[in-house]
Amino acid sequence: MSWKVQRTSQRIDVEANLDDFDELQLLQALIDAKWLTENEALAIQKRAATKEKANVFASADADELLEASDHLRRGNRHEALIHLERFLGRDWIGALQ
Repeated sequence: MSWKVQRTSQRIDVEANLDDFDELQLLQALIDAKWLTENEALAIQKRAATKEKANVFASADADELLEASDHLRRGNRHEALIHLERFLGRDWIGALQ
């Protein structure tokens, strides 16, 4: 009789506030998830450096960012990228697709 390999998996739901992470951690998580390339993340980081506040996620239109994070939590990459592009501004529309 041979040993039967059994696989198990566990799902863990974690609720975290995006404010608990800095911008670089969030960009790295998007790269790790293969939702952004390193070049796209670098471009976002450079754009943030040119703003008055060096905060990628500081915007008058934070609703787009909240919408993007909601779609990310649901695993809907395409919709999340649309809202992230809107949040980043007109120059980014279609750039992350």
